[in-house]
Amino acid sequence: MGPRRLLTTVVALGGGAFLLGAGPLRLETHLRQPTEPVATFVDGPTSTTAVEQDNGVRLLPGGTGLVCLLAGAWNIRSADKRREALVAAPA
Repeated sequence: MGPRRLLTTVVALGGGAFLLGAGPLRLETHLRQPTEPVATFVDGPTSTTAVEQDNGVRLLPGGTGLVCLLAGAWNIRSADKRREALVAAPA
């Protein structure tokens, strides 16, 4: 695996892990005060947090993270297959 592909793989795996983890965290970290009624989920009447019912809030970073992880895994798999082919080739 060349340095360019190695860097791409490391960035894809690191970014993918970050984005995949950021999806669920993003549900809990909305601190802006709404200016109009917003549909949310709450645990109960004394709850101090509310979660928006917009699936894009968590699906966009989570889906992007999953795609990045798959791209990194594909790079590793293809490099491993190339190495196996070189080792198995007759000299």
